[in-house]
Amino acid sequence: VLGKNRYNRPSIRLFLESHVLLGDFGPLDILSDKLSRARPALWRQFAPRFAAISILSGAYRKAVETAEAALAARLSRRTREWCSFYVGLARYMEKDYSPAVTALLPLARAGRDPLVVALSGYLCSVGAVRADEGNVALPVDDVPAAAAEARDRIATRFGKETWRRYLERERADIRIVILGKLTDQASSWLFSA
Repeated sequence: VLGKNRYNRPSIRLFLESHVLLGDFGPLDILSDKLSRARPALWRQFAPRFAAISILSGAYRKAVETAEAALAARLSRRTREWCSFYVGLARYMEKDYSPAVTALLPLARAGRDPLVVALSGYLCSVGAVRADEGNVALPVDDVPAAAAEARDRIATRFGKETWRRYLERERADIRIVILGKLTDQASSWLFSA
């Protein structure tokens, strides 16, 4: 992919997934840079994956930059939601809870992708607790209510077993592997009541 500069969706996806599984992130940064210059429309399609990979490698600032650069362009609703989610997740991982909640709250309230809604609601819930413990002011007062709303939206649409099957189908996508334990934690949170 890098040597021949031949970029197509299947080869890029295979390249990304194989390097993530190997834990070799350097070539992925090179691919992201080359793709953003040579094929920007294709780069935008893969921007959520590049942001997720940056989070996995601990490069939270790069994840925010990647996702925000993609959000500045015209994207599909699903890609836009995932890029917005990764902005919030990266900020959450940096323990910057107020901007994290600011990014995640609209997704918890009005997101359409079930996994984005569940993860955003869960992170809003946990982020509100962590912000309270650290005496950090949140941008709005109704964060717990928005998190509960997200939980109710997903829990009523999916039962526990249906949600488990949904996640199993989604595991074919590398983003579920990257998110790892977070999906398990969000699932426990969804059906804990």
